[in-house]
This record gives sequence, structure tokens and C-alpha cells, in this order.
Amino acid sequence: MHALKRTLSILTFLLGSAACAQQNLTLCAAALQESSYRPEDTWAMLAGQGKDGWLFGRGDYSTGSTLNYSKEVLRELSETFKAQGIQLVIVDVPSRLLLSQQHLDMERLVPFNADRIRNTYADLHDELNEIGIIAPNLLEDGFKYTQGPYFQKTDHHWTTEAAKHVAGLIAAEIKKLPAYAEMQKTEYTLESKPLGNNGSYARMANNICNTTFPDETINVYTAVPKTEGDLLSGDEPDVVLLGTSFSHRREFTTDDTFPEALKFELQTDVLNAAVEGGMSFGAMESYLMSDSYKNHKPKVIVWENNFYMGELSNVWALWRMIPLARGGCSDQVTYKGQGDLKSRTTIALPDNLKIEPGSALKLNFSDLKATDFQLGLDYGTDVMNMQQSRTWRIPNNGEFYLQLARPQPIQEIQLNFYRPDISGQYEVSICKMK
Repeated sequence: MHALKRTLSILTFLLGSAACAQQNLTLCAAALQESSYRPEDTWAMLAGQGKDGWLFGRGDYSTGSTLNYSKEVLRELSETFKAQGIQLVIVDVPSRLLLSQQHLDMERLVPFNADRIRNTYADLHDELNEIGIIAPNLLEDGFKYTQGPYFQKTDHHWTTEAAKHVAGLIAAEIKKLPAYAEMQKTEYTLESKPLGNNGSYARMANNICNTTFPDETINVYTAVPKTEGDLLSGDEPDVVLLGTSFSHRREFTTDDTFPEALKFELQTDVLNAAVEGGMSFGAMESYLMSDSYKNHKPKVIVWENNFYMGELSNVWALWRMIPLARGGCSDQVTYKGQGDLKSRTTIALPDNLKIEPGSALKLNFSDLKATDFQLGLDYGTDVMNMQQSRTWRIPNNGEFYLQLARPQPIQEIQLNFYRPDISGQYEVSICKMK
């Protein structure tokens, strides 16, 4: 009997050793070189290897950004929403690097300034609160989080447990609002099931280095109404979530834990309008262009975005959102024109065309490929150049708005598209916003 046990023990050891030998969990040098990545994959470029199978990406080392010049523009967007009875709540996903420091390998450490990242995040949230936006400091909360890892080992996303935790924090803030009492309630339970997740960093490492980083198992949460008829009223939800893949994933796993946990915590329905891969403004632009927003104004917009991207400082994108949030052009149109659209198009405007405060530029392109371009506004004394981009992940109706922040006459509009095959017609209007 003892001989049999010993034989089984040896066999188990040999099988385990063979499995370990087959695993390759060591990054190659090529994984740290940008030339190894396709342009569309550089967002997930690896920066180093941690302990216990952890991987870290270049984006994790981002110091983020405060609002800088965008502060007053974001204040205007928030006040535009408030004028329509909407409270803006920002969920700023905190630094993966700072909340995962214990998994760094000190022998292969990429230098970073933890104090700078922490202070920048705190300053950003102080600015957001100052301009009337609800934005809890999730980084400081994350340092106190003890329910396991805040982020996944081989993926840039937070764990579903952390997403559920944050949903509870955000729900607590929403419940303080007088509008919460007016929301239609639904009794939900929260159910979970395990799913595999093919991590973004694991995917890059395995493709470039032929490593064998395995998929991680995540518990995906879903809010389930206790009564079958609870959601049959037909009313639009009063809470809308605009976000990124941290709120909605379908490409490498199926996960809506954050909005589903938010439903459960609030006991009210939540419209999940997040756009996977849409970055910070994709979901916002898509929702503000939608019939859903035009026909029903929610009481709360929860805007989830990522601190490491630093996109809240993008003034140009915010100038695009404000006219959409206000409902577009009023009947007061200062100028209207049309013409042939080419990859380089110049639109001359009438002399001394008066641009009043509260005006917007509206462009409409018949060629729906016209989504990425440099827009130049020639004021005679100088040209204001702005990069304009609409992600391919949202519907494109060919219509672009821009708030005209300078109430000065514009001599011409310059459109320089990044692809040469742009054609068709353009329509242009300068109008007072609604």
C-alpha cells in the first residue's frame, strides 16, 4: 500500500512538473518595443512583468491629467445638464499601477512617481467637485479596499468585485439627491456566474512572445427583477450610464457588472449606453445624438472614464458635446451654405459675419467616412486648429457640432481630412444653440 502511495505521489509530481515546464510566463524583450505592436494595439503595450503572473502596461504608468483649460468648459457642460434637471456623476477609474504596487517585481521595476499620480488624481477630483460634479475619490478608497485585487492580473480592467464595490459607492451618492425619491423603483436581486476573460495584456504577451498566460476567471454579476412584470412600464430609466469597456464588454468576455450592480444598489433601472473601445467621449457623443436623449431627459448621467487616458482635459471634444447636450441649433441661423466635399476643403464665409455668444458651428457630411479631420477656424489674425474624431464604434449620421467659444468674425473654415478618398457634399450652418 505504501509503495502504491509513493508511486502515485511521484506520478503527481512528474505531471505537475511537466505542466510547469510547458508554461511560458516570461515576457520577451520584443513585448516592450512599440514596433512589435500593430497601431491599433499600442494602447495595450506592455511595460513590464510583475510577480505571481502579473503584467503591467504602458498605460498603467500614466500620470493622468487635471482639467487645466477644460475646467470652465466642463463646468458649462455640467450646468447645461443641470438646466435640464440632470446631475452629472463622474466615475474616474483610478490608477491600476498604484492600486497594484504589491505585485510589482522590484528587480524589474520601471520607475514611477507615486506621489505625482496620487496628487494629480486628488487635484482632478477636487476640481470636479468644485464645478458641481459628483466625483468620489476612488483612488483613496481603493487604498482601503480589502476584498481582493482591485484590478485583474493580466488585463487592464478592474475586477468585477471592485466594479461591484464602486457601484455601491456611486449609488450612495445618487441616493443623497432629491431626484432619487422620484425614480421608479424595481426590486432586484444580484446573481453571478463565472466566465473566462482573455486579458488584454496576456493577449499581447502571448501573441508577441508565444507565452502561455492563461485566461482569468471572473464572476460576472447581473441584476434580476424579483417580479417578472417589474420592467414592463415602458418608462425610460432615469439613470443613464455612459462609459467604456469598464462598463460594457463583449469582445473577449461578456461583462456588464458595473451597471448591473448599480441597478441592484439603486433598486431602479439603469440605461447602459457604454461603448466598448469608445474611450471617454464615444458613449457621451452617441447618447447625446440619440432619440433616447432627445425624447427623455434622465435625472442622473453617470459618466465612467479612465484616469490614465487624461481625456477630461480635451477641450475640443467638450466643445462638441455642449451643443448636443443643448439640443443642437435653434431657429436662429446666422449663416447657411453647402458645397463639394474633398479631403481638403476651404469654406469662405461672408465678410464681418457676426458670431454671437452661445453660437455653434454645424457641419453635415454626405460621405460617412468623414470622421477624422483637422478643423481650422481662420479669424484673420490667427487660425484655431482642432483635431476632430468620431470613433467607428458609434453610429455616424455625418453631423458634427462645435461650440464657437470665441464670439469673433470667422473668415473661413478649413477642413483637412486624414484619408484621401473623401468626396460628396457638405452643409454648414452657424446658429444660436437651443
